[in-house]
Amino acid sequence: MLNLAVVLSGAVSLGAFEAGAVYELVLAEQAGLRSGQNALRIDVLVGSSAGAMTASQAAYCLQTGTDPQSLYTAWVDLASLDRLMPRGQETWRGNSLLSGRAVQELADQVFVPPGSSPGAPAVTWPIRLVVTLTSIEGAQYYVTRRDKSRLPVWSYADAMTFRLAPQSYDPELWDRIKKAAIASGAFPVALPPVPMTRKPEDFVIQDTGSENGEVTLTYYDGGVINNRPFGLAVDAVLDLAPPGGPVAPHTFVLIEPDPPELRPPKPHPSSYDMVDVGVAAFATAFRHDSLYEDFVNFVRVNDRLAIADELTKAMARALAAAGPEAAQLFYDELQPRLAAVGARAARTAGIDVQTWVSQALVRSRRRVAMSLPSVQNQGSKMMESLAVMRLLVDMAAGLESKEAFEASRVSPADPANELAGIFFGHFGGFLERRFREHDFMLGRWYMNRWLQEHGITYESNAAWPGDPPRGLAQVSWRTKVQCLWIVVRGLALAGAQVWKRIRGLSGRLV
Repeated sequence: MLNLAVVLSGAVSLGAFEAGAVYELVLAEQAGLRSGQNALRIDVLVGSSAGAMTASQAAYCLQTGTDPQSLYTAWVDLASLDRLMPRGQETWRGNSLLSGRAVQELADQVFVPPGSSPGAPAVTWPIRLVVTLTSIEGAQYYVTRRDKSRLPVWSYADAMTFRLAPQSYDPELWDRIKKAAIASGAFPVALPPVPMTRKPEDFVIQDTGSENGEVTLTYYDGGVINNRPFGLAVDAVLDLAPPGGPVAPHTFVLIEPDPPELRPPKPHPSSYDMVDVGVAAFATAFRHDSLYEDFVNFVRVNDRLAIADELTKAMARALAAAGPEAAQLFYDELQPRLAAVGARAARTAGIDVQTWVSQALVRSRRRVAMSLPSVQNQGSKMMESLAVMRLLVDMAAGLESKEAFEASRVSPADPANELAGIFFGHFGGFLERRFREHDFMLGRWYMNRWLQEHGITYESNAAWPGDPPRGLAQVSWRTKVQCLWIVVRGLALAGAQVWKRIRGLSGRLV
């Protein structure tokens, strides 16, 4: 069984590539459920911006047994510039260039209540769906210090975790998911921000300073701060495990249409102008460091688990050489200490100490058996001694709730020459349907190949879509006029807002 945690980055119109890749994942999952020989288990979906919208759709298809064709409908048929053009009163609002109402209508068409007889099998396991957000105002929290005083802190990065029960549909929950996905996809300036009321349990730090703990914040593109939320996927996998219980080994797959490339250094520091420095300071470094930090932690945990495995092997050799009495003495000395060291972890998990110790030892026995398959033939006391030792080592190293994971990325081999919607800052796909259809089929082809490489076989018609159509030469004159109108309107709105602020500032100075 391949346990899969899917991470979807922000991608603007290249979300069509991500949707195609996820289409293949859902297709493979439902094919396995239908045949009763399922070799794939998708239980974590995490997304930012356009990836949040696609992750939410995928979770909906898996939980309700909906045909993944809805992904094609959303990203190929409906995500067009013509539909996103502002109309009526939206034309004169100054907080976005495109229509927020159109995005809401698109979501309403995709997230419809499931019928009485789903078109495909629904999954029989819980799913964790995580959507990243960025708030305009920033959330204020209070951290209680040792002297009981409260220290205010602020955070603009946010996320919402949704725990989806198998084979069930909660309309209120899906309304919240839909709103969160729209907020995460609200690209700054292009789409309007979305206000949301959050509850204390939504936050890591639950002291928000308000009387009832609820806070209303205005959210926009979740990819601004955390565009590739790999670390949140790890947290979601750990959240699936029972308190103190084993964590199922997972493979993490990051679906990213256009991964960043390392820019070659310029010959002299003076070669960098203000634009270069500004982009590096406010966009490039800020957005990409989150994935670097997540991967550093990922590798660090894997390395520490490997060291713990080697220590377990060394202790097994020492106990085997000393004889059965040594294993008994070792166990008698260390076992009573488990209750003391596990008390805090048990309180955090909300269970009694003995239950926590019992569940934690199950995971330790599994780790010992994986690193030393032959130890099971050396007597139960040897296994118990090593399990107790391993649990104490893992707790000292902060590894008792960690697992070694595998990670990979699904991306085009040559994004610049394979993606149709890559131009116009990744907005190009919104201009023509055939651009989006090409990228959708490209995502299907790459994910189908990845699944085959990992031993997942199923019936699919995914095929190489050929060379991409793209560029303004492929765009109709009507669409070109719409683009020009958006640019002119944006400049007019921005100019009016800047002039209003200048007048207000000059009035205060006088």
